[in-house]
Amino acid sequence: MNRIVILGNSGSGKSTLTKQLAARLNLPFLHLDTIVWKHDWQEDEYSQIENKIKNFITQEKWICDGNFLKKVPERFTLCDTIIFLDMNRYRCFFRVIRRYFKYKNKPRESRSIYCNEKLTKDYLRWVKNGFHKESRPKIIEMLKTTDKKVIILKNKREVKKFLASLTFSI
Repeated sequence: MNRIVILGNSGSGKSTLTKQLAARLNLPFLHLDTIVWKHDWQEDEYSQIENKIKNFITQEKWICDGNFLKKVPERFTLCDTIIFLDMNRYRCFFRVIRRYFKYKNKPRESRSIYCNEKLTKDYLRWVKNGFHKESRPKIIEMLKTTDKKVIILKNKREVKKFLASLTFSI
């Protein structure tokens, strides 16, 4: 595993897994939320995002977490492993709420420095239902058509087991 894409709902643990994998495998990483969003959760210009992603994924080794499905083909082409955190949407919902209160007025490494934590009805609706209805089916379909190694983790126990397996296989 030298080039890894991590996908999943908000609150699924993408950023946490990214940091843990980066530490274990000694890989640089990019949280897409740090480049996709500019001031107050407004999406940056597509060409700007595209250039930043391209510059990052042309490296020999990397981990890239975040969905930004418009740019999945480039990441899928260059990666060797795709990890999908297919977590229970209600667990994601409560994790997002907990994260909001933990980082309400504090910086978070996996978030753009120009955006504060948000907890709006629309965002919570997206985490609870939107991702599951819109993004998840697209991700599942993409995973069916790739020739890359695909790892689907459905809960915290599976994530821990996966990380433990790396200790013995390195």
